[in-house]
Amino acid sequence: MKGKKVINSKFDEKSIVISYCPLQNKFEVGYQATKNDPEWIYNISDLFTSTNTFKFIGDFISRLSEYRTAKGSALSDEEQGLIAERINGVVNLKSHTLERGAPFDRGACRCSLFRPQDALATSPVT
Repeated sequence: MKGKKVINSKFDEKSIVISYCPLQNKFEVGYQATKNDPEWIYNISDLFTSTNTFKFIGDFISRLSEYRTAKGSALSDEEQGLIAERINGVVNLKSHTLERGAPFDRGACRCSLFRPQDALATSPVT
């Protein structure tokens, strides 16, 4: 979440970018399409390293609104509120901690941002 490198199975350090689309409430590994699409926050590390979440949200909404206007549509008030709510939800993840080695109880997950049944329904089988 904070842009730190991880060690892969070959013991190489790699950076992993996680992108987030607030309107779809969807996370993906960042790639060129999410980087170029104003509907996406390309690197969620930017959220966790930002010193002013309200400014980050306002700037994101402003850029998306300008993009939509240029394309001949508009960003509704409802969409703006949803974006702000969902980005705040992601930012609030940093106040949650998971114990190492603790079993994950899917039934105990009450976070409205992530619902395990949605992930299972949309995740590709690898």
